[in-house]
Amino acid sequence: MNFFSRYKLIFLFLITILFFGILASVFVYSYIKSNLVSEKIDTFKTFVFVKSEEVKSVLNSVDYLLTNVKNDEAVEYYLSQNDKKPQDEVVLKHLDSYNIADLFSAIYIMDIEGNTLVSTDASFVDNNYAFRDYFSEALKNGYSFDVVLGVTTNQLGYYFSTRIEDAKNNILGVVTLKLRPEVVEKKLSSINLENNSSVMLLDKYGVIIYSNKLERLYNTLGVLNEDVKQKIVVNKRFLEKQLDSVWDFPADDLNTNLSDVNFFEYKNKNEKINIFYTQVGNYNLYFSIEQPANLQVAGILKIVNNSVLIIFLAALMASIIILVLLINYLKPVKILYDAALKVSRGNYNSVIEYSSQFSEMQELILAFNMMSASVKKIHEEIEQKVQTQTQKIIEKQVFLEEQKKALINVLEDINEEKEKTEGLSKELEKFKFAVDNASDHIVITDPDGMLLFANKAVNRITGYNEKEVLGTKAGVLWGGVMDKAFYKKLWKTIKKEKKVFAGELLNKRKNGEVYPAEVSITPLLSSEKEVQFFLGIERDITKRKKDEEKLQLVLKDLKEQDFQLAEEKAKYEALLASISSGIIVTNEKGHIILVNKAAEVMLGKKSEEMKNKKIYEEVPAFTEKGILINKSERAVNQALSTGKQQTSLVGKTYYYKNSEGNLFPVGFMVSPFIWMEKVIGSIVVFRDISYEQGIDKAKTEFVSLASHQLRTPLSTINWYVEMLLDEDAGSLNKEQRDYLKEVEVGNKRMVDLVNSLLNVSRIELGTFAIDPEKTDIRDVFDSVIKELEPQIVQKKMKITKKYDKEITKLNLDQKLIRMVIQNLITNAVKYTPDKGQIKVEIRKNEKELVVSVKDNGYGIPKKQQDNIFTKMFRADNIKLKDTTGTGLGLYIVKSIIEQSADGKIWFESIENKGTTFYFTIPLKGMVKKEGNKALT
Repeated sequence: MNFFSRYKLIFLFLITILFFGILASVFVYSYIKSNLVSEKIDTFKTFVFVKSEEVKSVLNSVDYLLTNVKNDEAVEYYLSQNDKKPQDEVVLKHLDSYNIADLFSAIYIMDIEGNTLVSTDASFVDNNYAFRDYFSEALKNGYSFDVVLGVTTNQLGYYFSTRIEDAKNNILGVVTLKLRPEVVEKKLSSINLENNSSVMLLDKYGVIIYSNKLERLYNTLGVLNEDVKQKIVVNKRFLEKQLDSVWDFPADDLNTNLSDVNFFEYKNKNEKINIFYTQVGNYNLYFSIEQPANLQVAGILKIVNNSVLIIFLAALMASIIILVLLINYLKPVKILYDAALKVSRGNYNSVIEYSSQFSEMQELILAFNMMSASVKKIHEEIEQKVQTQTQKIIEKQVFLEEQKKALINVLEDINEEKEKTEGLSKELEKFKFAVDNASDHIVITDPDGMLLFANKAVNRITGYNEKEVLGTKAGVLWGGVMDKAFYKKLWKTIKKEKKVFAGELLNKRKNGEVYPAEVSITPLLSSEKEVQFFLGIERDITKRKKDEEKLQLVLKDLKEQDFQLAEEKAKYEALLASISSGIIVTNEKGHIILVNKAAEVMLGKKSEEMKNKKIYEEVPAFTEKGILINKSERAVNQALSTGKQQTSLVGKTYYYKNSEGNLFPVGFMVSPFIWMEKVIGSIVVFRDISYEQGIDKAKTEFVSLASHQLRTPLSTINWYVEMLLDEDAGSLNKEQRDYLKEVEVGNKRMVDLVNSLLNVSRIELGTFAIDPEKTDIRDVFDSVIKELEPQIVQKKMKITKKYDKEITKLNLDQKLIRMVIQNLITNAVKYTPDKGQIKVEIRKNEKELVVSVKDNGYGIPKKQQDNIFTKMFRADNIKLKDTTGTGLGLYIVKSIIEQSADGKIWFESIENKGTTFYFTIPLKGMVKKEGNKALT
């Protein structure tokens, strides 16, 4: 035997280890690299989205302010005059009031020709900006947003423009707010990234208007086509800037799917650049982060390379150790081979004189020496026994003749037992059929392990058929995979101890495949407690083992995800700590699980003191008079139980208590945290509104005082108009009478507005009285409908009423509930076209009355539905139909329902199809409240 053939198995084994070690290294390298790079890209996308949302919130705030400027009556009045005075002091004062925080470098008004009439920056006056997109688009579409360099100041500005119209929708001019760029840039300057990374804002054409790399300003990220570049030059968007491109790819390559964060990989010669970008809300503005690709993969490659190197070195080291051990271990095999060859040639005196350091090999050598001695002894004994056995055979032949006669007698007895055996055979056939069709591998052996029976599952599991199996020793065909100690223990258990053996082992199919199995071997004993048979049952558990391996992989992935989640948690906790509003997060039971720094400061408590405790106890809420608010009335409890967002109610303020025991008012919003359609917690965001409350109270008191003072002159005007119309001061011609009627109508509108303002101020100051008495709400509805009957008849409308028969009288303030019903029915009549339909329904449930007023009128635009209950708000489509409303009615209705009865009000509406308003009143009715004034 040469060296290679002797150790052929060893070399094949080592080569296999090295091969799979290298294969595992390649797989680990590609898998880890791919996943880590993908994860880092997703993280960057999230970061870009968050920062774009921060910029969006700044721009949304300016849009809100722009709406207020648009609705400023002083601006509309000024533009409607024929003789407009430049830099009108009254209008200028109004514009200055919108720039208290000095966020705008200019707020200015232009006529329809683009001429600047009034501006907070006097250098804008008399300049014409009709060539600017922000002017032309606002004039055409009603609104415009743009970012350009100012031709007057040569400074960058964010321009928000809106069209000003009169009551008849005639265009009067355009008002523009020029936001200072540093307001937006402040949100971006704090971004810290690796060297060579770029943070950028781009306009709608791809021109860079902000970058942490100043040399990129007023260049383009990609190459613009000549038409676009020429348009920018003609419109003087960036004056004389050259607009060179940073990279040489076409700028149009970036304009895809801007509703999401996009990832663009650009190869520049030998360098790869990763560009992340997204549109900021609906604005023509784009936020982008650019980073060299090698920064993202540098750390990842280090981790991957180290992992692969460790795997390869481990495989190599294992191969060397196994090689050394196997060579030493198999050395006695050659000695055994030579000795066995001598014995096979008749040399029975051959003995091995060798000592091995491995006990197994030493036992094998001793066994060989014992075998050699036994073979010699047996050979000698066989020679002697052959002669002895020949004599015995002759003697037995005589004995067998005598036994033949006895056997004939026995056969007669057997015939008698035949019928009994046939019956038993049928039962056994049933049992055999059941065992044969069992899913588990079942065999029966004699006491020495020779197979007597094997069911069909043996063939299905092992691949051996019945003929191949029967007559062989159990396990010879499919066993032998486990070590000798295992089988030794098995036979000891079932044969010597005569106990059941149960456990798991590895067997081998006919095709050589090794499979795991769960076995149970039972010794079947005779009445003398001797083993008669062995019953073996085996179950193939290959699938179960694979499932267990998959489970281990899943558990490993979960551990890795836990680590990643811990990192993300640390980031979000840092984010929460920087927010000025107080934030408290609870679980579904209301136990506090997170408190940010601002909440700690306001409440005067450490986060550790409050965690895992109920929010109702650690952060109690009080009324203005210091009365503790019940848990059932807390917004946190309602958010957790209903799954709906809860906010501060108008006229109803919560108070929290600080560490010094002082109460302070809070404005709050509670959002349920929903996962898989189940509420698993809540997020409470609150802030101290002491300052805002003081300002709001002063404003409300002023409105109350002003409205009260206006009532006297308005009443005087009304009185004199009535006297003139009654011709107490002389006869009137038709033209004079028409003028006076217009004055009377206008005066009535002013009285209604003053009364509404007084009601709002009394609601917000909480000074109005509530005086409930037993009232049938159906009677109030009937009374209001009868009062409006002339308008209903005039418009040929149909009113349908559906009242629950079980409705009883409730404790209601008749004046307040009439105001609610009158407002809803009046709106339905007013804002439904001729021949329309109105349906009134009142139904009763276990806890409350549910009232609805439905019409098929003009409806409310979806984008304006969130503002419908705010003060002075009227939907755009309604303004076109009717210009007389105050925008206060629904605000007053909501305040009455929520403050006087703890009820709720909401609506459903589709534009041009109709609206349904709902409100609820608890069956306990309204609660009596003392006050110095009643609503009018």
